[in-house]
Amino acid sequence: MAAPKAAYTSPESLRALADIALKSDEGLKEFYDVKEGIEGAQMGGRHAIERRTGVSYALNRVEVCDLHPRKCAELATAILAQRRIMDHPHDDAEVLSARLACVHQVLQAPDSFYLAVQLAPTEGVIADDLLTMIEKRSRLPEPVARSIFVRLVLATKRAHDCGVVLRNLKPETVQVCMREAGGEYEVVVADLHCAAMVDPDDLETPSLTGLHGTPEYCAPEVSIWFWHETDPPRLPEPPPAYGAKADLWSLGICLHVMLCGCFPFSTLDADSSTSLDEEALLRRINEADFSFEDPGWQRISDDAKDLIQQLLQRDPADRPFIEDVLQHPFCTEALQEVMTRQRSHSGPLGDLAESALAMLDED
Repeated sequence: MAAPKAAYTSPESLRALADIALKSDEGLKEFYDVKEGIEGAQMGGRHAIERRTGVSYALNRVEVCDLHPRKCAELATAILAQRRIMDHPHDDAEVLSARLACVHQVLQAPDSFYLAVQLAPTEGVIADDLLTMIEKRSRLPEPVARSIFVRLVLATKRAHDCGVVLRNLKPETVQVCMREAGGEYEVVVADLHCAAMVDPDDLETPSLTGLHGTPEYCAPEVSIWFWHETDPPRLPEPPPAYGAKADLWSLGICLHVMLCGCFPFSTLDADSSTSLDEEALLRRINEADFSFEDPGWQRISDDAKDLIQQLLQRDPADRPFIEDVLQHPFCTEALQEVMTRQRSHSGPLGDLAESALAMLDED
């Protein structure tokens, strides 16, 4: 089931989700030693060390004055979804190189809420958000993109297995780390503020509503909510609900951007070369019309193009299931590498890793 929205429409109602109530913002110091700001996918947060455990977290502050009803509902929905992931049975032998950074603790002060979120790795020969990695190179070499993409899919599958749809997958909020030269890529989805719960036993039944996430990465079935949420609504009735396949579209956009360095749908006006406004951009996304005519695609494998084509289908029913993505020829070799490294690092494989290997065996 999707998280109830009506129950959390004010800062007062959000207090029920707080783990700790502070008398003032100064009271935060009793629980966390707050350090410098964080770079990378968790930019905007601050490095904070929990005094009780010595564990480092990314600390995000949300001011009460900014919490209008819609933002309250979105924040509550995301907290509940992340708690479901944290509570979902798993073991220490899960896929260590493909993770989700979930909320650890919510602290409430009179004028603020503080979210202590699991910290993505920030040290290594590579320690950047994925967008910065792409911008430094214009585009990623296909083997690098493949290695990162498979881990991003595995992290998304972890969320889906818990009955959580992420709704905001994008390179800016994906942290990529390689601790030593020639080592393994670690991929962490570091921003789950749009995450929402669905029925884990019925992922494909649409149950989510509303425009959430970043327009450039929104699936058509999500973007159409823009025209319902205008004031007054410009649609005669609400659009159909959507489900987990919205994340598959976002994965397709991410892969396109990694390999090509640009979006499949132009974000510029053809006449003025200025950026499209939100409505024009969402209209273009809704058309789902793109091609591989750019000369750069000549160097990209047919497998990569085929997978992108499958993921960027306008109708979610025409997109593959996330298990099918991992079985696609573009992914199988990198998936095998992930599982081999996992086995050498931690011995027995966890449920997610075992299910991924089972997919390869079935292929």
